[in-house]
Amino acid sequence: MYSACFDHLVLLAPGPAGSTGGGIRRIELPHDAGSPLARFAAGLLGRDPAILRRLAPGVKTVLSVVRDVARTHAEVTVLYEDLVTAGGLAELRSSHLQVRTIARCHNVLGEVFEGLGRGVARIPWAWERGRIRRFERQTVHRLDRVWTLSGRDAEEVLRRYGRAPDGVLPVAIDVDRYGGVPPGDPSTVVHVGSADLRKGHGLRWFLDAVWPDVRLAAPDARLVLAGRGTERLRRDAAGVSGLGFVEDDREVLRRGTVFVNPQQVGSGVKIKSLVAMAAARCLVTTPKGVEGIAVHPRVHCHVEQDAQAMAARIVEAVGAPARALAVGRAGRQFVSAAHAPEVVMAAGKRLLDPGLSGARTAPRG
Repeated sequence: MYSACFDHLVLLAPGPAGSTGGGIRRIELPHDAGSPLARFAAGLLGRDPAILRRLAPGVKTVLSVVRDVARTHAEVTVLYEDLVTAGGLAELRSSHLQVRTIARCHNVLGEVFEGLGRGVARIPWAWERGRIRRFERQTVHRLDRVWTLSGRDAEEVLRRYGRAPDGVLPVAIDVDRYGGVPPGDPSTVVHVGSADLRKGHGLRWFLDAVWPDVRLAAPDARLVLAGRGTERLRRDAAGVSGLGFVEDDREVLRRGTVFVNPQQVGSGVKIKSLVAMAAARCLVTTPKGVEGIAVHPRVHCHVEQDAQAMAARIVEAVGAPARALAVGRAGRQFVSAAHAPEVVMAAGKRLLDPGLSGARTAPRG
């Protein structure tokens, strides 16, 4: 998307260096490849939040690349794709390079880990949340421009940190990629997403509180889970399959007509919900699952927080395939109109035009 907005684009990210096409040069960003749990434990005694540890080894690489680009280009923009990648912003500011800095916040980091931990386990999570909020507050005031993925997140950044974001740049979904996914078995419910400590919280709630009621009313219903860690959630007697990691999410989406996203915690736009609608699946989710997405419940998807109500919506969708398909089609139309790449690209150009003139070296605040 950004290649249409800049004359020269350098992508710094974990993974091999090289060209990604479209005139984009990719540079490998050194990173900590250890497990998230190990990084969390190792970072508990530090000042910075543990979520920054993965990309911390790459801070010097970012500074070096920006210096090289600034030597040959009069106007340089450093665009952080998600605030968590801006861990080296203070160092960049102190370098006095003539660059403009922008961050596109994928979520409000201070909300991401809310609700996690029980008993004494809540203590380290509370400590991490405090460090995240301090980092987030400092960073949004150091940046030249801040974008969010939704209006709701923009309001939350303003409320929490006193900085009004400069615009909203939504998530882009490749609607063409999911256009050819055929309707699946009406009695099969699918979910694609990792089941780690944070994201798996909603899945475990769903399996314990919602799925038993679905099976009681619809004994033939089946649930197919895919994504890292889902193999541990397999329950054969309850009709639950756990496939683990899959290469192509479309192979899972085509198995069913109904998609469930029982998100309980977290912030930001839930991409899995947008993907489900783009594939014309009948999405059944929680309010968290469509937070920041301007859908109309019962038209584009079904939204329920209560376990019994969610079970009822799933049973209703399984029992009335034509209605489920209609909801799925409406969801796809919504995503095509609001999140197609060309729609987001146009929004990006509008946001970048006034943001590329001039540069500032003094930090905000």
